[in-house]
Amino acid sequence: MRIKYIATTVVCALLGVAATQAYIRITLGGKTLNWSSNTISYNIHTAGSDDISDNSHIPAIEHAFQSWSDVSGSNINLVRGADTASGSTGGSGHTITFDETNSSGFFPSGSGIVAITPITYMLADGRITDADILFNGNQFTFSTDQTPGTFDVQDILAHEVGHFIGLDHSPVVSGTMWPYVSQTQWLHRSLSQDDEAGAIAVATGSGQTKVTGTIRKPGSTSGLAGAIVSASLTDGRFIASTTTNSNGNFTLRGMPAGDYYIHIDPLEGGMSSANLTSNSSISTAFAPTFYGGFDNPTLFSLTPGAQLGCGVLTANADIAMRESASSTTLLEQGTSSLVTIYGSSIPVGATMVAKTNELTISNITSNSSYVRATVTANSAAMVASYNLYIKAPNGDFETASGVVEVIQPAPNLAAVSQFKVSTAGGETITLSGTNFQDGAFVLFGGYESDEVTFIDSNTLSVVTPAVPLSLVDVAVHNPDGQQTVLSEGVAFTGQAVFTQSWPTKGQSTGGTHVFINGDNFNGVSKFYIDGQQVAFTFKSAKIVHLQMPAHAPGAVELTIENPASPDLVVSDFFEFVSTSDPSISDFTPRKGPRGGGTIVDLFGGGFEGVTEVWFGVDPVTGLGGKMASATSIVSAAELKATTANNSASGNYALKIITASGQGAVMSGFTFEGSNLGSGGEGFDIPGGCSVDFEREQQADFRVLMPQYLLTIVGWLILRNRLAKRRKKVGVKLD
Repeated sequence: MRIKYIATTVVCALLGVAATQAYIRITLGGKTLNWSSNTISYNIHTAGSDDISDNSHIPAIEHAFQSWSDVSGSNINLVRGADTASGSTGGSGHTITFDETNSSGFFPSGSGIVAITPITYMLADGRITDADILFNGNQFTFSTDQTPGTFDVQDILAHEVGHFIGLDHSPVVSGTMWPYVSQTQWLHRSLSQDDEAGAIAVATGSGQTKVTGTIRKPGSTSGLAGAIVSASLTDGRFIASTTTNSNGNFTLRGMPAGDYYIHIDPLEGGMSSANLTSNSSISTAFAPTFYGGFDNPTLFSLTPGAQLGCGVLTANADIAMRESASSTTLLEQGTSSLVTIYGSSIPVGATMVAKTNELTISNITSNSSYVRATVTANSAAMVASYNLYIKAPNGDFETASGVVEVIQPAPNLAAVSQFKVSTAGGETITLSGTNFQDGAFVLFGGYESDEVTFIDSNTLSVVTPAVPLSLVDVAVHNPDGQQTVLSEGVAFTGQAVFTQSWPTKGQSTGGTHVFINGDNFNGVSKFYIDGQQVAFTFKSAKIVHLQMPAHAPGAVELTIENPASPDLVVSDFFEFVSTSDPSISDFTPRKGPRGGGTIVDLFGGGFEGVTEVWFGVDPVTGLGGKMASATSIVSAAELKATTANNSASGNYALKIITASGQGAVMSGFTFEGSNLGSGGEGFDIPGGCSVDFEREQQADFRVLMPQYLLTIVGWLILRNRLAKRRKKVGVKLD
């Protein structure tokens, strides 16, 4: 039997969040969800996002998946498969989709779900058979450049990919799998050490370390289930954590060699067991406890590739004091910030402690509901996540996990060595600025460079990608998730390409509408007929429409001018003639079956010279379609034509052609009928399958619902919660 599990992200305003930390694997009915292969493909939906016009969502998606594949010590391998136009979920493909209309049915009005990861797995062994990720494009706005009021694609997706590979939410405040996110947030683009430990646990590589132990209930020899076990280096850097099983045993895999302190925390606070999909037993009736005690914790030395047993730890009895860490405070080296840890039943005289020399704490104040202090990252503080602790006078303590993140300075892109580059790409340019990091990637208007060389923190050498004719922003994305953008930093230029045009003849009085097909067209291109600039309508980089001027009869040449590129000259492009162009003013009927046979009555002028009528023509390119099976000239102002069979249903144009090569086009004819199983040639209007898709989805759910159990794992629900002291806006990622 298969069961479908759904992991989601939900928007909310939040006061506080959880106090513990751990990667947690999804476990349902005693079965830990897992893939049968460490290599898992994903497919990007071709429709993209309505909010992102430059396709920059594609590299954002790729890097979100890559961040998990790149974890050292993990064998997980996430690879991009072929793009797909299918929006269905639950099949063999693993699709990343922006659902702009709620066609999936996963985003009911008012749900507040920002993104969702449906997972289908086998009940017998927890084996995952399918997973997809959907963004709620109907109710929320997404971006890749931290536009105010938007959610960052890479940040959101990195979280959802964690669910995709089988991880549940983690109570590490600074972790990617933490269940809350804010608009414009970037921190979760990069994985925390805890997230990396989760990737290792999902697909452990060879030669990895293994740390084990047993946790017992307070005053008992019984195992403590569902306790969070955390390991930090003795310099204070948080490294990894996990949960105890039903017998109180724990295993931490893939930790780097070093000297560690290990302690336990209950899963309670802003994130609790309610945030988990897993239905394993979670115990909270105990107090945070260190192996060896808070003041003099036991030092555990781990050597490369070693297996280390920590022995038995009996948890301290539960206490009344609780903390509820609000969010992660980001500190650059040598900077300070006021940090408040909220909570309840905090005793008089409680203080804030950092068990590290990387941070300095001063100006401590407290009352029963918070402890507040100035926290300073030392000038050489190591970039990492750090815990802070509320410590009571009697020695009791609470852990604010990962509440401080020491980060590197934000990058700044100041200049590029070359403003104008070829649309063909392949040119090496230099980017200058500050605080670049090794491993940065570079986007030119949404197109990623395949070759970025880190010279130093002030210099990157970059090979330009192929980009259509345009003036684009240049963005440098550091591997820690921070980015910098140089607005309109590079102009991609190139000589225009001419492929074909229609019609090739027109009236000397002007006004002929000409379709031009080619490449490298742009809104800043200029078009000249025998030196006379003419008006045009830009349709795409490959299509423009010209409005021909008045001109003496005879052949003329076309010149296309692109900025900073050689002009393109097309000889004998068009011939002006003394006869008037035919014209179409109306036609009826406006629709007919795709199989053909509809007699259409056309009205207009100049029909006496018409020799061909075409239906199913692309109204943008002027190409495609099929010639009418029969044509009858009634008069110079009327003709009748019979439609041939068309390859696909949809909205099209019709075209008339005279013996001299002149012609006219008018859109508005609809071929009706199903496209399923259709063959032949012709222009297929995008979007024609939307009705079939929706019908198919409804049928799928009617058939599959009796076979599937739907468990909502994570919600990002839009809500407002007013803090006693302040209100913070965030997103709850479930």
